[in-house]
Amino acid sequence: MVFVVDTDYDVIVAGGGLTGTVAAQSISHYSNQNLSILSIDRNPEMFPG
Repeated sequence: MVFVVDTDYDVIVAGGGLTGTVAAQSISHYSNQNLSILSIDRNPEMFPG
């Protein structure tokens, strides 16, 4: 399945999981800019551990 998104992002984090989530959060928190961040994961939904 292919999705076409007509949105621009400043940062794309490929790989969700704990490391990808922390990376996206850290970029958002520590940057001095209002960045648009997209986090992509291969799993369709989150499963709490």
